[in-house]
Amino acid sequence: MTQLKTRVQDLHLHIRTSALVALVFIFPICMWAVSREVLVADGSSQMVQNSRADFDDLSRMSDVSMMRRFARNGYLVSVPSNTRAYYLHSIPAAYRYCRPWTKLFLDRLSRQFYARFKQRLRVTSLVRTEASQTKLARYNPNAADATGSLRSSHLTGASLDISKRWMSPEDQRWMRDVLYSLREQGYVYAIEEFGQPTFHVMVYRNYPEYVKRLSAKAPSNLKDLPPAHISRLIGVRVITRLRWARIIVNLDGAASYTSGHLTNPERVYFDLANTVLAKRVTIPALGDSPVAAMRIAQFSTTTVRIVVDVTGRGDCSSFMLPNPDRLVIDVRPGTLRPTESAVTNPILPTEIVPARAGSLPPHLRYSQNGIQYSKKCIHVCGKPAKCLKTS
Repeated sequence: MTQLKTRVQDLHLHIRTSALVALVFIFPICMWAVSREVLVADGSSQMVQNSRADFDDLSRMSDVSMMRRFARNGYLVSVPSNTRAYYLHSIPAAYRYCRPWTKLFLDRLSRQFYARFKQRLRVTSLVRTEASQTKLARYNPNAADATGSLRSSHLTGASLDISKRWMSPEDQRWMRDVLYSLREQGYVYAIEEFGQPTFHVMVYRNYPEYVKRLSAKAPSNLKDLPPAHISRLIGVRVITRLRWARIIVNLDGAASYTSGHLTNPERVYFDLANTVLAKRVTIPALGDSPVAAMRIAQFSTTTVRIVVDVTGRGDCSSFMLPNPDRLVIDVRPGTLRPTESAVTNPILPTEIVPARAGSLPPHLRYSQNGIQYSKKCIHVCGKPAKCLKTS
């Protein structure tokens, strides 16, 4: 009888031990497997994305000329090939475009990923045309159709692919959690692909509303804000030809800008957002050109202002170019016709936040009240000039 009791007790102990082992080792593996499956595509994935594209009233790019026309009209925006937080891999220059809200998503996601893991995102696909999608389908059996109701969402310019090739398991878990949360809230449609190790993300048109809602809840103390990309103005070049001047303002990252016209004297100003002035920037001689003088100053903590004084009347135009990032200003004889508050390379509303510690130039520093800087202004002659607050 005593031996039987001992056997029963041993059996109970064995069952409890087995259950504990299953709880400790098997349950986390199951949870890990489930977490990997939440973003896997199913038979309705293409239908869902196409329905959303129709709901957002998105056109599909039939060819490169249509894509360029959309870019000129602002429906597509240029994506830099190399930034501090992400880079484009094997994307031809003609296809480095996406929708403005998709660019906003990429900027924010890559900044957060870099701040957490000190690693850049690798973007492998953006907008596609019907021809490029057809070519891709020839050697990639997982590629969607180029036409029909199940065609690829890349044709809209709202989708991008982020490679998992250099991501650690921890990196992938973080990305999976972020994308799943945004998908459940109705701002993106995300798929994790395993044949081609990528995260495919279609960003919805209402994504800026999510950013705006976060901005409304943003803390007032600058120290509590997350890091953001701050570009630096690192140099200026001037080309003059027969009373025509081209001013090239070199940056070390992408930036947006606004411009305006002021009188008495005639001048045009350009405000570069989320930009700081490098410690040493000189302006070369302007020669015989419609430009009488030029000044650059740190207008605010994250805005650099460029002022161009025009002799008599001049025609001024400007645009942004990538790779490397630069603002180009052309001044010609004629009637001064700048676009008031014209935004080139637009970036949809987002949080205005300071740069990460260590990313500011030496003459800027952090303090309890935010970013402190010495107001510096460079005149065309190279001597210090007054600040441009009243320009």
